[in-house]
Amino acid sequence: MIKNRITNNTQIKQNTAYIGETIEEKVDRIFEQKEPITDGAPIIYTDRKEGVMAGYDPRTDRWDVALDAMSLVQKDKIAKRDAYLESRLKKAVKEEELPSN
Repeated sequence: MIKNRITNNTQIKQNTAYIGETIEEKVDRIFEQKEPITDGAPIIYTDRKEGVMAGYDPRTDRWDVALDAMSLVQKDKIAKRDAYLESRLKKAVKEEELPSN
């Protein structure tokens, strides 16, 4: 009995990884070529009088932060809707002012 081969079609892409430079090579490059260090994480420290930023405080209630962010989004959507309705109203008023034949 002959078995038919079934080919599987997949959407998985091959990993196109590359070999990066080692830490030693990077340090040598920075010291020899006097390059500024451009990569790295942003500084999240603040002055003591300002306190800890809510996004980086482990004791922050994330729900409150999310509610505040979503309320800003909702206000933006309402403002866009009101602007759209106002422009439609102005357009309707202009059409009524035009003399009809």
